[in-house]
Amino acid sequence: MGCMVFSERPYTLSERGHEIAQESGVLEAINGSASGGSQSISEHYLRHSYYPSSDTLEDRRLEAMRYMYFEVLEHAQTTEQKEKIKKIFQDFLNDDRLQLRWKIESDSEKTDTLFGSIPKVIRDIPIKPLYDAALLSGLEAAELLEEVPELAEELAEKYFADYLGAAAFVGAVMLSNRRPEYFMTDRTGEIVREITCGGDFHGDFRIHVNTCCASDSRTPHGELVPFVPQLDSQTLAAYHSVEPDIVLSALHYFEHTTPNGSEQGEILKDILETTKDANPGAGNFGDFGDDDLDEQMYKIKDEERWKLDALSPLHGFSPFEYLVIPGNENFIFRTRVDVDEFVIENYYRDGSSQPIRLRLDSQQTSRFLAVLINSGGGRTYHGTLRSMIQARLEVLGETS
Repeated sequence: MGCMVFSERPYTLSERGHEIAQESGVLEAINGSASGGSQSISEHYLRHSYYPSSDTLEDRRLEAMRYMYFEVLEHAQTTEQKEKIKKIFQDFLNDDRLQLRWKIESDSEKTDTLFGSIPKVIRDIPIKPLYDAALLSGLEAAELLEEVPELAEELAEKYFADYLGAAAFVGAVMLSNRRPEYFMTDRTGEIVREITCGGDFHGDFRIHVNTCCASDSRTPHGELVPFVPQLDSQTLAAYHSVEPDIVLSALHYFEHTTPNGSEQGEILKDILETTKDANPGAGNFGDFGDDDLDEQMYKIKDEERWKLDALSPLHGFSPFEYLVIPGNENFIFRTRVDVDEFVIENYYRDGSSQPIRLRLDSQQTSRFLAVLINSGGGRTYHGTLRSMIQARLEVLGETS
C-alpha cells in the first residue's frame, strides 16, 4: 500500500536528503509499508480529537497538539528523547511560538557579528506548530517505524545525531508528496525548482513544480536537517491519457532545437538509455494501457504529416490542446514551442486567471521525458512512450 501521505504542511528534501532517501532504503520502506494512509497524523488529530472549548481553527490545532503530546511521549525510548520532545511541544505551545522560524542559510554569503561571521539567512519560514511538532517529535513516522524498527536505528547510526532526527527525516520523506523520479532546475543559490509528474489517484496527469532548498536547513531549534517545509508550489493539470501527445509534442520541439538528425538521435537514445529499466507499475484502472498509438505513430512515421505538425508550433498554433475537466471548455492544458523553449501550460480561455507555465530548455525537456516515462501512476503504459521515441529514432535512421 505504501504510506506517502498528503498534508496541509508538505516538506521538501535537500540534495543530501534525496541522496539519503535513495541510499538508505527509506523510499523502499515507505512504498512497501502496509501502514499509514492518505492522511497525516497531525490532520488525524485535528479531525478526531474532542474540542470542548475551541472556537477557532487555531485553537483546535493547539488542542490537538496537547492530545498528541501524551501519545508521542509513549513512543520515546530514552529519557533524552522525552526531554527533547517536551522542549519541542513547550516551545510550540508557548505564547511567543510564532517568533520561531525555520531558516535557510546561504552557503556562500556571510553576515558579520560581534562573534564573527555566520551564514546569512536568505529565507525564513514561520512554524505551523501542530504539523511541525508531529514531524520533529517523530510521531508522523511512528507507525511506519513500529513496522520497520531497524530503519530509524540504521539512519541514526549513519546519517543523524540521534533517533529523533532519523524519525523526523522519515516523516519528512512521507510528507514530501513527490515521486522517487524528479529533477531540479533553475537553481539560484540554495533555492531550486523540483519538478515531478505522473498520474494522480484518478489517473489524471499532473505536473508538480515545487520551490525548495538544495542545501540543508535549520529547524526552529537550530538543528541542521536535510528537509524544510515546502516554500512554494504550483500544479499543472490535464485529463488522463495525454502522455503520448506530450511525448509527440516534445519530439516536435527537438526537431526545432536540434534539426541535425544525428544530434537529435543522441538526445533520444539518451532518454531510452535512462529509462531502459523503468518499471513504474500499472495504475489501478480498468483502461490502463489501452492507449491506441495508431494516430501518433502515423504522425511520427509519415514524412509529410511530420513536417506539417512539426512546423505548426512555430506559427503560434498548438496541435496539443485539451480540456482539463470534461465539459469545461474554459480551462485548458496545452503544450507548445516558444522559440527555443518547450512550454507546458494551463490557461483560461476567458482570461479570468493568470496562466501557469513551465518553460524547459532542450536539456530540461529531455530530463522531463525521462521522468515522465519513469514515474507512472496514470493510465498510460510507460512502454508506449518509449516505443514512440524508438519510432522517431528509426525515422532518423538511428538505432538505440
